[in-house]
Amino acid sequence: MPASMEKLRVFQRAASPGDVHSLAMLPSGTSHRQLDAGRRGVLEALDTFVRTLPNEAIEALCDVLGNLETVPAKKRLTAALSLRANVDIRPFLPFLRDQRTELVSLVARILGDTKNDRAVEPLTGLLKHRDPNVRREALEALTKLASGR
Repeated sequence: MPASMEKLRVFQRAASPGDVHSLAMLPSGTSHRQLDAGRRGVLEALDTFVRTLPNEAIEALCDVLGNLETVPAKKRLTAALSLRANVDIRPFLPFLRDQRTELVSLVARILGDTKNDRAVEPLTGLLKHRDPNVRREALEALTKLASGR
């Protein structure tokens, strides 16, 4: 089992049952599959679940985000992580250097959805990324931050 999945399981067990809802019920190693399957209870629990997690768990969820395959699951987890990034962008920053360019793009989107001026510098660095999709997402994120949307 990848270390990120194990971290996620540890934090699932540590959180209170009301916060975790159906995510706590996930069998070992199936979190990204359950999200991809679009199980309604799992998707609805994400916002509350993500807000209660420490930074280490946010890092694990970013790794899960990088393994998701379906657009609805990516959108829902990205939205939940965006709420958390409003509080602290630091756990997201290492993923701007990830080899998975789609994950880098998603994290850029997350940072662009914040109202956090501290996201400007890391996003600016992505404007020189080797992947044109990452560069485009970084530019869109910076535009959002500048316009306050």
